[in-house]
Amino acid sequence: MTRRCGVLLVVAGVFVLVSGLETQARPPRRGAVQTPFGELYNTNSAEWRASGGNPLVYQQLMEAKQIRQQEQQTFRQQQQMLKAQKQTQKKAGTGTKTKPKTTGTGDGLTTQPIAPSRAPRKKPRSTAATGNKARPTATTPTSSGDPVPEP
Repeated sequence: MTRRCGVLLVVAGVFVLVSGLETQARPPRRGAVQTPFGELYNTNSAEWRASGGNPLVYQQLMEAKQIRQQEQQTFRQQQQMLKAQKQTQKKAGTGTKTKPKTTGTGDGLTTQPIAPSRAPRKKPRSTAATGNKARPTATTPTSSGDPVPEP
């Protein structure tokens, strides 16, 4: 029985020794892992280190990063559109004014048009300012005594 235990200990020792040599013989991968379809992952990236070497977690991190980049691009485009609208309104001088106002979603990106204010009423021109003299109109008295202009 002791002979069997001795043989098992020797086999286990050899197994541990060989497995230790295999891990030292092949260093861990560094850099981008390429496939025929393109780069699979990059072991030098911060995302790979954050994933702890797990390719599935790395994929989730990269998807989240891509979504963030798309949101930032959309935000930039919205800002450019608002700027272009303001510039065209400034050039035209009319139109509805928009004021950034959140609708409760918390994103701060939605704007609601504000009702345009009434245009100021034009003051009637005085006859003295235009140089035209007022034309006298003929009036005929009515039965009540109020003068009525004739056409």
